[in-house]
Amino acid sequence: MPFANTAAYFEHRAKHARTHAQRHQYAEAASFYRELANITPSFPPGYKGAKLPDMAEQMDHRAAECLAMAEVMRDEVCKDRMLRLARMYADLSESLRAAE
Repeated sequence: MPFANTAAYFEHRAKHARTHAQRHQYAEAASFYRELANITPSFPPGYKGAKLPDMAEQMDHRAAECLAMAEVMRDEVCKDRMLRLARMYADLSESLRAAE
């Protein structure tokens, strides 16, 4: 039920939207996905979705970039912030891998 789940997601977002314009946009998206769910309730057997980029690898790459930049920084405050950012990316990568 991938389309029905997506429709339910947008319906939920519409209920909790802050503005009328947002409510309208979410309701339109929900309607679109609800129609798709009525046409085809699920993907065909054997369908494999598009491969999304590995987010954990991307976070590792960003952490490495931050560490490299921190190595050449002379200002201790900036260096500390860059190291914290690197740790955040590394922690995010670890969390993503644990969720798989």
